[in-house]
Amino acid sequence: MRKHRLPNLLSARRRYFSRNKIPPTISMDETHHVLFDGTPCYEKRWRHVQSYHSTPEFVAAVVDNSGEAFHIDVSGIAIYDMRFKRTFGFYANLAAVSNGPSEAFHITLDGQPAYDQLHAWCGNFSTLPVNHLGSSAQAPVRDIDGRYFHINELGQILGGPYRYC
Repeated sequence: MRKHRLPNLLSARRRYFSRNKIPPTISMDETHHVLFDGTPCYEKRWRHVQSYHSTPEFVAAVVDNSGEAFHIDVSGIAIYDMRFKRTFGFYANLAAVSNGPSEAFHITLDGQPAYDQLHAWCGNFSTLPVNHLGSSAQAPVRDIDGRYFHINELGQILGGPYRYC
């Protein structure tokens, strides 16, 4: 009986999200997302989930049972094919990801790198007034020598080096 109800539940959930713009929350065991009434958004269970972030649609970072990290939509479906060791939420339509030490960078919503550089660590993007380079967001990053910089969406340095961010 549950399988027959699932398509109707998913379509009702999609209508609810699109109408109210209220994201699902993380379940108590952090393996899936639930609606405001506690019902699961999808049947799949993950090793770990993070909160949904509002991009054009709601997107959440997850880690599957094999240890691969990526992003899903409110139906629990991966939004791109790439896999990473760690993923974080989307801010200003970019997310920090990592494939290991000194392999951190930001990706776009299609899972592709936003720029060519690799960093020891990447922080989240935050929006700001458009600057002289035409960028409207910045993020902190750390190089392998422990110096911090602020970069724009194209990976260009806006400020630094700093000893901390």
